[in-house]
Amino acid sequence: MAEVQDWGISDGDKLKALEELDKAHGIVMTAARNGGVARSTFYRWMDEDTAFKAAVEEIRESAIDHVESKLFSLIDSGDTGSTIFFLKTRAKKRGYVERSEITGADGGPVEMAAIAINIVQPKESNE
Repeated sequence: MAEVQDWGISDGDKLKALEELDKAHGIVMTAARNGGVARSTFYRWMDEDTAFKAAVEEIRESAIDHVESKLFSLIDSGDTGSTIFFLKTRAKKRGYVERSEITGADGGPVEMAAIAINIVQPKESNE
């Protein structure tokens, strides 16, 4: 969890909201409810107070770090799904992707030709 002392905020309500946000791993709805403020108030504070917004971003980054550490623990324990997830999201440039790219000869562009189609309506007979 992030350090409360580093946030540089003196407003007690905002500090309480930040402490609850930290406990809730960055989930605003939970933090606002537990901190006794409306979500709209929380987001207004973010819009109006740069120090509050910076603290929220720090807490969110801390939550991501926490989850990444859990992911690496799973990878280290041999969890195949976690390994695949990591490779698909962080090793795309090494070819770990689910999409296929279609290219032409030798990796060049795909050559396409235009085809013209003429639709001819039969003439009505006067019989």
